[in-house]
Amino acid sequence: MMRMRVFLLVLASLLSLCAPVTGWAAAASQDPRSTITGSSPIDATSGTAVRTPAGSGSTTGKPDAPPPEPPLEFQSFVSQASGLGLPVYGHDFFARASSSMGAPLEDAPLSADYVIGPGDEVLIRAWGQVDIDYRAKVDRAGNINVPKVGVLHVAGTEYRQLNAYLRTAISRVFRNFELNVSLGELRSIQVFVVGHARYPGTYLVSSMSTVLSALFATGGPSNKGSLRRIYLRRNNQVVAEFDLYDFLLRGDKSRDMRLLPGDVIQIPPVGGLAAVVGSINTQAIFELKKGESLADLLGAAGGLTTTAAGQKVTLERIVERSLRKVEEFTLDTDGLARQVRDGDIVRVYAISPRIENVVTLRGNVATPANVPWRKGMRISDLIPERAALLSPDYWNARNAAVREAVGRESAFKPRVTGELNWNYAVIERMHPTTQAVTLIPFNLAKAVLQRDPSANLVLEPGDVVTVFGREDLRQPVDSNDRFVRLEGEVRAPGLYRLLPGETARQLVKRLGGVTPNAYLFGAELTRASALGTQQKRLDELLARLDVQMSFETVVASRNNTGEAGGKDEADIRKNLLESLRKLPATGRGRVLLHLEPSIGSIEAFPDFPLEDGDRLYFPPVTKTINVVGAVLKEMPLSYQPGLGLSGYLDKLGGMTKEADTSAIYVQRADGSVWSRHQSFWPLSSVSIMPGDTIVVPYETDRTLWRKFLRDWAQIFYQFGISVAAIHAVTK
Repeated sequence: MMRMRVFLLVLASLLSLCAPVTGWAAAASQDPRSTITGSSPIDATSGTAVRTPAGSGSTTGKPDAPPPEPPLEFQSFVSQASGLGLPVYGHDFFARASSSMGAPLEDAPLSADYVIGPGDEVLIRAWGQVDIDYRAKVDRAGNINVPKVGVLHVAGTEYRQLNAYLRTAISRVFRNFELNVSLGELRSIQVFVVGHARYPGTYLVSSMSTVLSALFATGGPSNKGSLRRIYLRRNNQVVAEFDLYDFLLRGDKSRDMRLLPGDVIQIPPVGGLAAVVGSINTQAIFELKKGESLADLLGAAGGLTTTAAGQKVTLERIVERSLRKVEEFTLDTDGLARQVRDGDIVRVYAISPRIENVVTLRGNVATPANVPWRKGMRISDLIPERAALLSPDYWNARNAAVREAVGRESAFKPRVTGELNWNYAVIERMHPTTQAVTLIPFNLAKAVLQRDPSANLVLEPGDVVTVFGREDLRQPVDSNDRFVRLEGEVRAPGLYRLLPGETARQLVKRLGGVTPNAYLFGAELTRASALGTQQKRLDELLARLDVQMSFETVVASRNNTGEAGGKDEADIRKNLLESLRKLPATGRGRVLLHLEPSIGSIEAFPDFPLEDGDRLYFPPVTKTINVVGAVLKEMPLSYQPGLGLSGYLDKLGGMTKEADTSAIYVQRADGSVWSRHQSFWPLSSVSIMPGDTIVVPYETDRTLWRKFLRDWAQIFYQFGISVAAIHAVTK
């Protein structure tokens, strides 16, 4: 047992010691930085660079991007002053770009001044008297060993001289041969990146690498690092200064020097900063160099936008690190020559969208436009003709409405949105000094069509004329176009446009009146606007009928001892409702006119207003009445003045045994319905008029059916469901 405890203690100690190593190894296996060739993380124990083999010798990626760096204090300052979160120009370039963008390509041609050094691979191919196909690696002594030739020292030789040098050496042994010399895999060199880099450290890079490619490997300068003063140190001396703005703004790489082993790239702190906002192509914070002017800053920002007001620029400046002052000046020669200082905020203003010598036409017009103003210009000059007001959208909508209306009886005229409001348009006028806006309404029809001076107003510079459509403002009824169809026994059947305030009687009289054969009591007025309302009411009635019939079915089933009775009633209710919903409704939309049966002249016709889309039908005089239902014979009968309801029933031989005399009703020719529930007078007193229909429902033992016929049949007629249809359902 003691041995087991000792073993467990030792095992636990080993695991505790190995845990950090194991965790680091697991993280390294997943961290791209552990496999990036060319990066050189520092060993935590020795403090020396961990040299990762260069492989092909080319620079490959930088470490994974860390979380975004916090904004600079000046960025927050600019955000408070301008309300904009501006970036520091140039830093996002390294964040967006791949690290390999700045790396030299493996197959890129070598410059002639490339110096051969240890680690380079020399490819030698000779043919003729000698056959050589050899890849030689330059050793640390700078030598290569060429078979049949010997050891040759090539380190320090420029690439342009290498072919001649090897030809001379081989010719000492062989004659009459051809030679081709090139370089294969290039050596890696060690450089140092210090200062305010995103990833400072030691890096193995290709021997063809430059300052720019090394910056890509390091992720570029940090937010606090300079982009404009990057130093290349060699042998403890500054041999070059690199300005990234030269490359980012102009693509200039002339100062991008090739690196040598042991070179140090130093990134100092960021220099002075200034911000540019407003009508500028690149709103950003820019790093300054000593002595730079406003022209230099605006050039770095890409110059002014098209809408920039070159005559107005403001400069917010920190004075003596205690005060902020604002200066306003123009971008003339003196303004552009102003020196920019650390902490400046330059704001470029846009020009005003207002055009001084123009009149604007907008709204429901064919072509909205800005028209040059001239003295004495009137509305009719701005809108010279009617065609200028009808937009292409209007004609497209009208054409579509016409195509839809073809073959539709109810479509008296195309319904088109965007029709002009001829009664109202407005001039929007701004006072030049106070900037107060005044609205001046005018009658568009009088101004454009009639050239009435009272409406054809004189325009001023800057006026905005707006034309409205009918949908924009609700119009009086009389101002809208209304089309009505007259049919039947009238002197001039057809489609007519109503005059303002014209009634039905006035329209019929204007068109010549009715013929002598017109049956005025049977006149039918159908209205498109009534269809939706009546359909909604019909749906509500069907729902109420469903509830009522369900209740009476339950009552009937309770009074029936057998189960079959209740099921039978439920089936009847279901079938009846389904049949009613399928009935034709050709007469829906009819409006009851409440006509007197004795009406005989158009002068006595109701003087009611008509709506757009109304259909007024005058049937011919009829000499018959109809009797349907529980009678011995169903057939039309000739009308006999003074003969009552009972007399007509007697002419057909009376009613059948199944007749429900308590539910008899009459459908009037004018669309009204008479029933015993609407009058205390006996049936014998009911006067029958030509065109009437007498309905005799069937008697039934089922309370459900009787209730339906008594309370609902007349209601459904109001919505155009024919008597014959109801009779067919209930028979």
